[in-house]
Amino acid sequence: MALGFLGRDRSIDAVEIDEMALESSRECASLNSVSHSIRFLKKIPSDATYQIIIANILRNVLLEFGEDLMSALEPGGILILSGLLEDDARDIRDFYSRLYRDRFGRDPLFTESRVADWFSLVIQSA
Repeated sequence: MALGFLGRDRSIDAVEIDEMALESSRECASLNSVSHSIRFLKKIPSDATYQIIIANILRNVLLEFGEDLMSALEPGGILILSGLLEDDARDIRDFYSRLYRDRFGRDPLFTESRVADWFSLVIQSA
């Protein structure tokens, strides 16, 4: 929803694999008057690419959908992964580093942040 507030002139794809969470997201967007700028999807379109991808999901889902996320990232784009525990952050960093190298032919730049027990990783071109 925050991206809807920040980028009212841009189209946003919100992907959610859980139908109940998807419906809840639609309702929240409507209540916050941002539904006009958000397209709600159950999967990333195969032909889509994005300058910014934000994935706030758990380790297993990040591993399962890693190739899809990396394939959708434009060259020079930014991938933000959040909702990670400390041990997960290390595994995810290693996994996405390999995916980034395979896609773009170079190592990514990682920025990490922590709030309480939760970690996020920002992945971008070095």
